[in-house]
Amino acid sequence: MYEADRYICSRVMFMPKVSVILSTHNDDKYIGQAVDSILNQTYTDFELILINDGSTDDTAQILDNYADKRIVRIDHDTPQTLPVSLNEGIARSSGKYIARMDGDDISHPTRLAKQVAFLDVNPNTDILGTHVHYLHQPFSRLYTRMFPTNHSMIVWLMFMDHPLIHPTIMMRARIQEHRTPLYNTTYRIGQDFELWNFLLDKVGFANLPDALLTYRVHNRSITKMKSNAEATDVYQVRLNKLKHILGYDVSPDVMFRLHYINSQRNLTLDQISEIIRYAFDLFQNLSSQGYLRDDEIDEVYQNLVQRAMYFGQQVHISKFGQKEPRNPILKHIYKSVRQLQYMIQ
Repeated sequence: MYEADRYICSRVMFMPKVSVILSTHNDDKYIGQAVDSILNQTYTDFELILINDGSTDDTAQILDNYADKRIVRIDHDTPQTLPVSLNEGIARSSGKYIARMDGDDISHPTRLAKQVAFLDVNPNTDILGTHVHYLHQPFSRLYTRMFPTNHSMIVWLMFMDHPLIHPTIMMRARIQEHRTPLYNTTYRIGQDFELWNFLLDKVGFANLPDALLTYRVHNRSITKMKSNAEATDVYQVRLNKLKHILGYDVSPDVMFRLHYINSQRNLTLDQISEIIRYAFDLFQNLSSQGYLRDDEIDEVYQNLVQRAMYFGQQVHISKFGQKEPRNPILKHIYKSVRQLQYMIQ
């Protein structure tokens, strides 16, 4: 029997519900922990598609020690980049659900079980993430970061933050109906953010309220490597999507100030006006164009008010009363928040 025939036969005999895609490049310090964390999951109906993307360290030798039949091994002689490797892994997958994993992170033992259980009973969710434990090395500092759990807040914060963490994701294989291959290979680093924005009006998003992944941050991690390069890609993706939704160009400065809202000080009246107008227009257009779900819109509204209030606090106001203030800056912010309230009513 030819090798290709043996592969096809083995796939027919083993049709797992979940395909875990793990691409690794020079992760010999951590790859063992990453692979073990998947193989030791409480949920067992999965395949682990391991892509060794041209590693030059001891990664290949470490992977050689694994003989688990659930592993599908792919080796690249030279690095092909993460989006290329992920597309190849997805093309080889057979699961109803596709889970992501990185070579330097650790999945908690119940991760797959909890994500499968959620997707099984929530057909309107197509892309599901989780909270994370961040592990900063070499100091082994651990802290937990939580993310919005419902679809509408994830969509809203996609324009101001990163509400989904790529290696926590489990998604339905059927989303490939919207684009195949899924990952745009021109985005060598921000490929996940580009994909979420492409799917923003096509699928349902959610995050589980549990930290089910330990996300390692170290000198070689992609989080460190991508800080500058990804910022350019992310901002361009956001600008393009905003223009599509709003119908006009948005200043990158406005996006920056909303993203780093806690560090913004000493803004002028014109700057505050532009930020508030942008936030109002974005909320209104997301609502009218069907991006936000009716039963979740109040939470988005509250987040918008909090952001407007933050900029109001910069000019020494902590809350808005019913009486219109005389100070022109306070008066402007007061009217802006009142305008938002009328939009909702």
